[in-house]
Amino acid sequence: MTFEDPTLELSHGGGSESTAQGRDALVAERTSQPLPDFAELARSYPELADATCVFLSGSVTQGWGNETSDIDVFVVTKEPFDTEKSELLFIEQRVSTKDPVAWIAVGQLGAFRADIEIWHEAQVEELLKRFERDGSGHYRGYNGPFGFAERELFYRLTIGVPLCGEGWWSEKREAILGSDYRLWLAEEVKNAVENRLEDATGMLKAGDHESAVLAGYETLTKSLMALLATYGDFSQQQKWLYRRMQKYAPAEVSVEDAWKALSMAGCYEAPDEWVRKTTDLASRLILAVEQRMS
Repeated sequence: MTFEDPTLELSHGGGSESTAQGRDALVAERTSQPLPDFAELARSYPELADATCVFLSGSVTQGWGNETSDIDVFVVTKEPFDTEKSELLFIEQRVSTKDPVAWIAVGQLGAFRADIEIWHEAQVEELLKRFERDGSGHYRGYNGPFGFAERELFYRLTIGVPLCGEGWWSEKREAILGSDYRLWLAEEVKNAVENRLEDATGMLKAGDHESAVLAGYETLTKSLMALLATYGDFSQQQKWLYRRMQKYAPAEVSVEDAWKALSMAGCYEAPDEWVRKTTDLASRLILAVEQRMS
């Protein structure tokens, strides 16, 4: 029996990944060429050339990407973007701003497939105002809507690499980092962890070790993400969690101990003991999150 690499047929974009020859060519290009710049973006998509800010984001800009990685391109325009002026095929992304649409398209930038996301200035400003600190300097909380797309925008912006509009990007990045957003996000994830801790404990007492293991693993990953949020890491995905732990090196848990738990060492042999240790660690991390939020 032989194994063949999976193929990817793209509905949009270049489609270079759909053949073995194309994938080999991409590997060579992506490992030898620098990231695309604004001039390349403007040549490929002139309708984006007058954007207020364009920044790249994702694993490639963090130095974590590989030959199969795509590139995330975020475009901020002064006014709502007119999709009729572009040959890109756009999909509506519903968001919680007065203008409820942010546009998404798939394109190609040099050797990279490009996921292109378009917001406009008023949307970003509206989102930022939700987490502005009041005059007292105390965390005031926020109880309104703030979905996955909005969270991803904030995360991607804080780790982004600007291609144009660096002044705008820097100002908004500092506004996010200096706002109540990190505390709000940490609290959101912390609450989810507390609920799952109760689930894991109940499952363990009932002898349902398999379900307890899954609940315990979720409490672990979310407690680590809640802790990282207090350090300014706003990703809400498990992807690159180990790399992010390395980057921020939180004082509350070593990277080695976190990896030992994440790799589920000893879980198969003694699931009940693993769940107890893991939930104890998650509980300790949540207490640390609360202390960092106070």
